[in-house]
Amino acid sequence: MILPIALVFALSGSEKEETEKAAKALGYLIGQKIKDSPLRLEQGKIMEGLKEALGQKKPSLSETERAEALAKMEEKIYLAAAEKNLLQASLFLQKNAKSPGVVELEKDKLQYKIIRKGAGPSVQSHSTPLVRFKGSLLNGETFFFQEQVIDQKDLMDGLQKALAGMQEKEIRKIFIHPSLGSVQTVLPPNALLIFEVEILKADKSALSQNRPPEIAQEKKLR
Repeated sequence: MILPIALVFALSGSEKEETEKAAKALGYLIGQKIKDSPLRLEQGKIMEGLKEALGQKKPSLSETERAEALAKMEEKIYLAAAEKNLLQASLFLQKNAKSPGVVELEKDKLQYKIIRKGAGPSVQSHSTPLVRFKGSLLNGETFFFQEQVIDQKDLMDGLQKALAGMQEKEIRKIFIHPSLGSVQTVLPPNALLIFEVEILKADKSALSQNRPPEIAQEKKLR
């Protein structure tokens, strides 16, 4: 936000200092976005766009042209991120397969590690288990946490396969290649998915009709 010069002079010392900090923070944020972009954006052209937006220059692009240019840029950024994340996922799984305790269900695609052993009944293909899920990304960011009765046929492929045979109270950390998981509507494209799953009850079929709808269908968790 740009303040009129007269208003800046009217501000008290502390207010002016806060305004200047806010302006600097905004500039830093814009600079960070430019630096982190996989595209090489000319700083001179960015400054021209700022001047046009502030009314210091006549706009050189129409609103339609600006929208089209930004849409193309976003598509390129998305594709670049997808390629980078896919490579990171593959490299992580290759390395993780050699870690102690890691079981590989599909080579370089699906792995799990038992965090806590269970006992008693186990999850079968026909079971409707009561499960506690926690989903996270490689950087540790949590994107999902839920406890609910699930219908296994609604789970993503990776989770279906990794849950098979889990006993009650067992906790597994599951590593899923993006080709076996689909939560990309809310996450970075081609992100490696890491789930910590606890089986609270191996089969709660009687409650399956009352399970909450929190996990959206498009997320392919259920």
